[in-house]
Amino acid sequence: MKSFTIIILGGTGDLAKKKLLPAINTISKKDHFDKVNVVVIGRRDFNDEHYMEFAKIKQTELHSKIKISYFKSDFSKDDSLKALPEFLLGLEKGCIGRIFYLATSPNFFGSISKQLSSFAKEDKIFNRIMIEKPFGHDLESSIELKDDLEKYFSEEQIYRVDHYLGKDTVQNILVLRLSNPFFERTWNSESIEKIEITVNEDIGVGDRLGYYEDTGLIRDMIQNHLLQIAAFILMEPPKSMESQHIHDAKVLAIEQLRFEKATIGQYEGYIDELSAVGKTDSNTETYAEVHLRSDSKRWHNTPIILRSGKNLDKRYALIEIFYRKEPCILYCDIDTFPNRLVLNIQPVQDIEFYMNTKIPKRDLEIKHIKLNFSSECEFSSNSSESYENILEECIIGDKTLFISSQEIEAAWKLVDNIREHIKDIKPLIYKKGSKGPIISEVSRGSHGHK
Repeated sequence: MKSFTIIILGGTGDLAKKKLLPAINTISKKDHFDKVNVVVIGRRDFNDEHYMEFAKIKQTELHSKIKISYFKSDFSKDDSLKALPEFLLGLEKGCIGRIFYLATSPNFFGSISKQLSSFAKEDKIFNRIMIEKPFGHDLESSIELKDDLEKYFSEEQIYRVDHYLGKDTVQNILVLRLSNPFFERTWNSESIEKIEITVNEDIGVGDRLGYYEDTGLIRDMIQNHLLQIAAFILMEPPKSMESQHIHDAKVLAIEQLRFEKATIGQYEGYIDELSAVGKTDSNTETYAEVHLRSDSKRWHNTPIILRSGKNLDKRYALIEIFYRKEPCILYCDIDTFPNRLVLNIQPVQDIEFYMNTKIPKRDLEIKHIKLNFSSECEFSSNSSESYENILEECIIGDKTLFISSQEIEAAWKLVDNIREHIKDIKPLIYKKGSKGPIISEVSRGSHGHK
């Protein structure tokens, strides 16, 4: 029997219940393993049945390969995982590998890694550790976190998760560019006027208030999700599709970015929410629009705009590539729209290209139209869930969809610089359900969302 074990540390949280367990259930339907052991670790006084009730999981809904077991542990205690090896020994038969998924506060990463160090040294089966952001609070703390992890696990064993990289649209960026000469030959400042990446949410901070007040939107979203997407857009073609070559190209793309300006905002009522944590004032941003430039030869004349916010009018994420209007030789006037490529990330994942064409049976009347690629229409199914892709890639040992320590350091250097420039700026207040702070429409862009 060939079996596999995934240990979810922090298994009573929403990430485990809403994302990881459904993803594991889907992956288990494939022929990777004969048995999948899922060990959920948490502080609550549960047994296996109690946990299943808590997570609202019915045995009949699980794939027959899956066995869920609960292990009680308090991560604040240095010996909380002492009994874990013996516990696993009773479950694992024919096990070829384990993944330790740290769905916990980063405050516990160091102590948990230390307690798992005996697994890291095993050579009979693979042992990998997956961690979620935040990867530190700034450059200094991110290096400390890296050093703590690498005391016990090698860089090859550490998989840093950004779930946006598991989304099919983001994965498709390089394929779109490099397999279609039309795009790669125009993927430069000469053809592209500006690039905008937007990730907006229609909900507020919610139960993350304490974390968010200490973090702010730039650290929470731009340092990771938006800069990771930008790196795929801006990077030079890698030497090969090996993960290390892709990481190297992304690091260079981030290192070449320079901060120009930023607008920050805070939604109306955020201060009132802070009373729950005993604060009456705050300059923490819940909205940010950051303008960057690249030192690269390819992008030296193209503005790059990263934008994200809470409590806005719509929830969506997209990449917009605005092509230059020139050269437009004939059939052009001041009202003719330029071409625009839109890669929608959420709530749907598809690709749109906007172009001009003649309206039939009319005398040279031009209309701006949309060409659309829909994964669901083309392949009879929608895109797979990002955590399915991420977990499956970790199982097979492919690090392409994960973040290297060098990428994290490059991103923090840029974000620390941004935050230094805005530290004395008071955020603009905007209404809930609006598009954010009032900024000129030239700056804000077209927002070609659904």
